[in-house]
Amino acid sequence: SFDIELCSEIKDYLEKNKTRLIDRAQIKRSKQKWYTLLWPRNKELFEGNAIVTSYRPSNIDFAFKDFTFYSGTDTYYISNPNEKYSLLFILGAINSVVAKAWFFNRGKVKGKALEMTGDNIEKFPVPQIKNSRDKENADKINILVEKIIENKKKDSEFDTGELEVEI
Repeated sequence: SFDIELCSEIKDYLEKNKTRLIDRAQIKRSKQKWYTLLWPRNKELFEGNAIVTSYRPSNIDFAFKDFTFYSGTDTYYISNPNEKYSLLFILGAINSVVAKAWFFNRGKVKGKALEMTGDNIEKFPVPQIKNSRDKENADKINILVEKIIENKKKDSEFDTGELEVEI
């Protein structure tokens, strides 16, 4: 158990934000202390490479992050701890037209946004790589996604439509 009284600088910082921290849904619904996290977080998820998406995106879009990025509970992170598939391959698959239709048919529409859930994201059927042809296709997707990321880093307005169609 964490004793906040032993860490005066942390306590002072948290006290400044107490109103916002008390207002979190997980604190209201639980017996947790106002300054705790109900679900432990893994530092590597925020600091390492990952795919991210919003809880309620207006467009079903997933992005690759290769920098430190901390966010609240309205962001989903997809990491790749077992490296069965590269994050770039997963990103290409999960941003495809087929995937967007898959998520749309399983999500809840909330106004102009689609509510994404961790359960739906986890259940997304990533294409299997079973043979050399599948491996070649996966490698091609990796290269195309790398090109999209490189071009977007240089110019965020770069039109990636042609590359996306190839995926």
